[in-house]
Amino acid sequence: MEKYSILVALLSIFFIFCKPPENMQQKKIDENKISNDTTDLNNNSDKDFIDWIKYDIEGLGEIYIPPELEIQEGKFKELTDKFREINGLTEKQIVFQQSGLNKFKKDAFASYARVIIKTQMEKIGDVGTLYDLPISDTELKEFDKLLKKQYELSFKITEWYPVKIVEVNGMSAILISYKRKIGDNPEAFVRIYQFHNYDRIHTITLSYRITEEDKWRTMFDKILSSLKIIEIK
Repeated sequence: MEKYSILVALLSIFFIFCKPPENMQQKKIDENKISNDTTDLNNNSDKDFIDWIKYDIEGLGEIYIPPELEIQEGKFKELTDKFREINGLTEKQIVFQQSGLNKFKKDAFASYARVIIKTQMEKIGDVGTLYDLPISDTELKEFDKLLKKQYELSFKITEWYPVKIVEVNGMSAILISYKRKIGDNPEAFVRIYQFHNYDRIHTITLSYRITEEDKWRTMFDKILSSLKIIEIK
């Protein structure tokens, strides 16, 4: 693996799609090839997952989503995609949002929560694997510094946490986390988990308003704990 190849791959994702901050290119995941099934959850030994929906996502794996969230679709998705297109963001993404937005329910707009899933295809050898991220401390610190500066051009960062490598369900991931404020909107907490998988990088973004942390934090941790990624070899 060439020196800084992983760093280049990381920067290519975040710098191109930094407006709004959670947007990164996806080439593999097909929104028309998502299936959901509640059967497995109802038989799950963990009672906390009863009534949750399992989504099988082609090119990624599976994830469980609670009834408090819905997959973005219909007219609301059309309007959101149009807004993103106006801002030069045409890459596909899978979005789970607070329930009720698809039907434009007034009370749904009083909250904010998102789980966004994307995949960026890369050249073999330019990224690590699910269980091995050969990134040096120097690369990680440089990525942290450049990423923070880039984000500050798009929105106000109220608190920034150092980029680090963490373990999620036995897999290695790069964690980017910060608090941000965009316009007059309430301050939000954002966690971005980046998983390297041989020839692609999967990105899972979790965000919610800080004032609603008691509602979403534990739930989002459970969502993350349900994530299973198919290893590419």
